[in-house]
Amino acid sequence: MIAHSARLEKWRLYYLHRASIPHRTHRRSLYAEVYSPIAMASLPLTGLRVLDFSRLLPGGFCTLLLADMGAEVIKVEEPGLGDPLRSIAPPPPGAWFAALHRGKKSLTLNLKHLRGREVAHRLAARADVLLENFRPGTMERLGFGWERLRVENPRLVYCSISGFGESG
Repeated sequence: MIAHSARLEKWRLYYLHRASIPHRTHRRSLYAEVYSPIAMASLPLTGLRVLDFSRLLPGGFCTLLLADMGAEVIKVEEPGLGDPLRSIAPPPPGAWFAALHRGKKSLTLNLKHLRGREVAHRLAARADVLLENFRPGTMERLGFGWERLRVENPRLVYCSISGFGESG
């Protein structure tokens, strides 16, 4: 345990050193200034709500860009497991997740149960964008396909990301 703590302290000091910028201002204070309510009001996507059902890198990076431009991103994760990036290394575990999901809200919903689907439908009814990267047909089986959601929310932009296409 002591060796593990020493290793974590070494990484922490390394990142603090790498994070230093002119005038010794720490990045967290810079982050707080950039994401303050006054600064957020002037970003181009302020007021846009994005519902993120994605997992791993592609969807996370896409919604990260939207969040950085001011959109309110709500990340929906599977109960118990969450996004697989939470447990993938490089050291420390979860670093990829923290980097890709900064500035986002997060909640867990079990889309296989009725109550979870009801909450997700209410969120989708108020969302401007929905992004998912499940295997083709999964969202339709869960009741969140484009045909159904466009009836409930005609202004919804539905983005489906697939690493191998619709039939691959």
